[in-house]
Amino acid sequence: LRVGYGVMSPEIAEILNRVRQPFNTSITAQAGACAALDDTDFLKEVRELVFIEKVKLKKGLIDLGLEPYDTDANFILVNLCRSADEIYKKLLYKGVITRSMSSYGYPSCLRVTIGLEQENRLFLDSLKEVLK
Repeated sequence: LRVGYGVMSPEIAEILNRVRQPFNTSITAQAGACAALDDTDFLKEVRELVFIEKVKLKKGLIDLGLEPYDTDANFILVNLCRSADEIYKKLLYKGVITRSMSSYGYPSCLRVTIGLEQENRLFLDSLKEVLK
């Protein structure tokens, strides 16, 4: 039930509507998205979690000698100073899903979603192992 949105000018929206897939969200997904937007308590809880975990995750990456970029999002871009594709594959083999940014023109960068404390710890521990 993944749903996203964009904030843009009508001109950009018109261009994007030309290339979007038809029926790209279901009624169920749309209802869930509306309910989620109304759940302000949950939204506050998630924002606090992301903020707290972002600080810890960034510190953990710096402690590994890496270069995370500042972010206001729910993910961190980190410069590994080596092939992100290689590290991505090694992490995936350990069951940790990240995203190599090489196809976006950043061959040494990895995108890491900020998760729960135990998920972030698993990522950092696994990353430490594969960087050896």
